[in-house]
Amino acid sequence: MSVTISSLYSLSTMLFGGYYASTIPSWLSWLRYLSVVHYTFHAMQIVEFEGGIPIPCAVNNSRFAVCREQNATFIPVKDIINRGEETLPLWANTLVLILFLLIFRLLGYLSLRYFRTAK
Repeated sequence: MSVTISSLYSLSTMLFGGYYASTIPSWLSWLRYLSVVHYTFHAMQIVEFEGGIPIPCAVNNSRFAVCREQNATFIPVKDIINRGEETLPLWANTLVLILFLLIFRLLGYLSLRYFRTAK
């Protein structure tokens, strides 16, 4: 039973966190905030791109508006990390991940304490 539940949760967090699908229907988009992958991915992006080397714009058909409209040569780090949405800072992403850890630990304790059958 627990393997089934954990598999369903893992697959759904990967789906709604943007790992498997980049476009999610608008009526399901709120589920990304229940995904561990969402916060982990954004924290990884902040660590990877902030303070790093500048990313040059593509010569043709750039996905970033700053490259298409303003003839910029480099993509601003903020545009790479945000991807059209506001994101949390690194400390907030880390805090949410720690909160997920504590919630899952508490759920594991409660399930072992109250739902385990005696032998």
